[in-house]
Amino acid sequence: MSIGYACLTVGVQHTDQKSCMLKNASQEKLLELIDYNLNSLENIINYNIKNNIRLFRISSGLIPFGSSPVNSLAWWDIFASKLLKIGEKIQNSGMRVSMHPG
Repeated sequence: MSIGYACLTVGVQHTDQKSCMLKNASQEKLLELIDYNLNSLENIINYNIKNNIRLFRISSGLIPFGSSPVNSLAWWDIFASKLLKIGEKIQNSGMRVSMHPG
């Protein structure tokens, strides 16, 4: 049996996620938040691997306004290498991850 957790790695530094209100969602701010959140996700994945945690649900807030017209960034292209790196860590560790809409 795999035991895991959802979204929040309480008590582990550099694993929090950030968001913003719609009125503050400039493209520059969204770039900053996505970069921060992906760095946090990588830290979470590293923590999970180190602690043999094999199941994790990724926060739906990872990409703020990811499917909204407010976010007109091609974030999947901009952060492709970072996403690939995180994905490879997940695959190589055998960890199962999931995500659901917020």
